[in-house]
Amino acid sequence: DSILVFSREANGDVAPIRIIQGPKTRLDRPGSVSVDPVNNLLGVGTKSGMLIFDRTADGDTPPRYVIAGPKSGVGVGRGGGGSPTLYPEGKLIISGTRIWKYGDNGDVPPWAILRSSKLEDRGTKGSVLDVENKELILLTGGAVMVFHVL
Repeated sequence: DSILVFSREANGDVAPIRIIQGPKTRLDRPGSVSVDPVNNLLGVGTKSGMLIFDRTADGDTPPRYVIAGPKSGVGVGRGGGGSPTLYPEGKLIISGTRIWKYGDNGDVPPWAILRSSKLEDRGTKGSVLDVENKELILLTGGAVMVFHVL
C-alpha cells in the first residue's frame, strides 16, 4: 500500500520523486487521490477512511487529518473510505454528497450533506469538482446533477 508521486514532466520508465508508504501512513488499499496545490494537501481515499497528507509528504509520514468512523459515515463497514475531492478556495473535502472542512479530524460528521430525492433514489456514481465555475457535478444512476459550491 503506497502512493507514488511522479514529476509532471515524467515520461517513460522513470522513478517516482516521492513514495508515501509505511505503517504510520495508515494507507489501506488506496483507491483515489486528489491534490490541492494552493494549500499543499494530498487527499487519499482508502478502504478504511479518507487520509489528508501534506502535498510534499514522503516516506512513512502520518496523515495530517483522518476522516473515518460511524459518525462520519466513512470507513470499515460503510462501503469504504470514499473518494475525497479537495476544494482549495473553500477549503472543503467533498466525497460524493458529503462535505467536510479542512482541519476536520477523526470520527466527525459531515459539515453538510447534499440532499435530493433523485440522489437518494439513484445513489451517487461519481463526482467532479469544477473549480473555475464553482460547481460540483454528480453522476447518479440516470441523471447528472450540478450544485453551486460557495
